[in-house]
Amino acid sequence: MDRNKSYLAASLTTVIWGFSYISTKILVDVISPDLLVFYRFLISSVFLIILLKLREKKLYLNLADIPRFIFCSGIGYTAYFLLESNGIMLTNASISSIIIGMIPVLSLLTDVVFFKNRLTAVKMASVTMSFAGVILVIGSPGSGVVDPLGVVFIFGAAVCWIAFNYLNGPLYRSYSPLAITTWQTIIAFISLFFIVMFKEESFTLNASLAEFSHILFLGIAASAGGFLFYIYALKHLGVLSTTLFVNFIPVTTMLTGRIFLGEVLSGMQWAGGFVIVLSLYIGSISSAKESVKALAENNKTG
Repeated sequence: MDRNKSYLAASLTTVIWGFSYISTKILVDVISPDLLVFYRFLISSVFLIILLKLREKKLYLNLADIPRFIFCSGIGYTAYFLLESNGIMLTNASISSIIIGMIPVLSLLTDVVFFKNRLTAVKMASVTMSFAGVILVIGSPGSGVVDPLGVVFIFGAAVCWIAFNYLNGPLYRSYSPLAITTWQTIIAFISLFFIVMFKEESFTLNASLAEFSHILFLGIAASAGGFLFYIYALKHLGVLSTTLFVNFIPVTTMLTGRIFLGEVLSGMQWAGGFVIVLSLYIGSISSAKESVKALAENNKTG
């Protein structure tokens, strides 16, 4: 039953986060990225605090875990979303999601460089295909001009997310997905309060009803719900299996971006997006098979 729920959670994450790029692109054209992320986490914090209070009795953190909560929140929430929002503002929703979709491939490189894991021929092919796809996406004329700074911001967000995935792992042993999401969201909201206070002229949010509905979606569904579903899937399926679902976020964004924003990607950009998604799938399948093989060997020796 947990596994079925985990597959559902991973699928919902794909759809919600895929569409969140559309909402973000709509909003950053009328609201500063800093203010947008601040209100996104304000709404998310209120929602999650109520939910945590109703679902769990343990509302405190162990003192030894607080530094990890703060650091992971800083890179996986505050830095990630500020970089992502600014990147989307300078590029477009589809291209941003495609670059963020490279996270699994960048994770493979991280495993090789920092953890000395073996780079197989299949993984090497996956990495090569992924970077080739990115060159096609950002180097081809499509809907508007791709600002290089926006691409740098999006890549920076991807690096933050990779670090978050690795450093957040130890917390799963002591806290529920809901508790982790709630506390890290609250920490992010506090940090964003000070960022907005120093950078923005006021906290005033000038948004229409339609724009505010997108903020609610980002705060409740994308930030609160999306992170809950994602961490739940990570806990029960593991990073590799969850990644197989998350790989298809760019596909969701490219399709919805065409429908809701009228984003027109060139044929080369569509081809690049397809190459990236295919590379992610190949790389994830390869890593999953290696994990199963390693587990089987450990069971034999144990």
